[in-house]
Amino acid sequence: NLYRVLGKTYYHENGHKMLQMLKEWNSLSEYGRWFCILSEPAMEEIKINNIMSLNPGFNIADAENYLKTNMNATSKEDLLEKIANPENHSFLTTYDKLKAVLNQNPKPTVEQIAIKDFSSGRTITKLYFVSEMQNTLGKYGLIAYDNCSVLFLLRVGISAGWFTEEEALDVATPYIDKLLNAYDSWEDYATHF
Repeated sequence: NLYRVLGKTYYHENGHKMLQMLKEWNSLSEYGRWFCILSEPAMEEIKINNIMSLNPGFNIADAENYLKTNMNATSKEDLLEKIANPENHSFLTTYDKLKAVLNQNPKPTVEQIAIKDFSSGRTITKLYFVSEMQNTLGKYGLIAYDNCSVLFLLRVGISAGWFTEEEALDVATPYIDKLLNAYDSWEDYATHF
């Protein structure tokens, strides 16, 4: 059927690749599949499309450079420390802090907070975001974004050679569980990403 639908040339050029991708996918454990799927939004942001294996396919130098540039991590230990301390990288931590400021009693406006705290333009933008989105995002806030980012960084760590797939999956498991327990649907997950 695939042969008839796609045509002889396409099938011969891409059929083998598609079968190989399916074999890779089928070789993953259930958590390995969740690891790949739940990190996909972050992968998509940087135009990497590889959900079939835990190693996203960066070359080692590019993976190390990405982690150094974006996380200031130069080793497995650095990356694990950054992941373990969300205040170092977390949008959720910032979101929760700004949400607390916005919801104090009496409830200030963004403008009042900006004047009182001499806020930067970046902080004011974040305050407006939190002010507008807190009802939509509900109690989970930006858990999807932060945990997806952690999963993505672990996959880049595999490409860098800092983690084996098993090590990364062990670190990833609590983040996967948190995401699976927080959202009822892909639409809900996507809204929070």
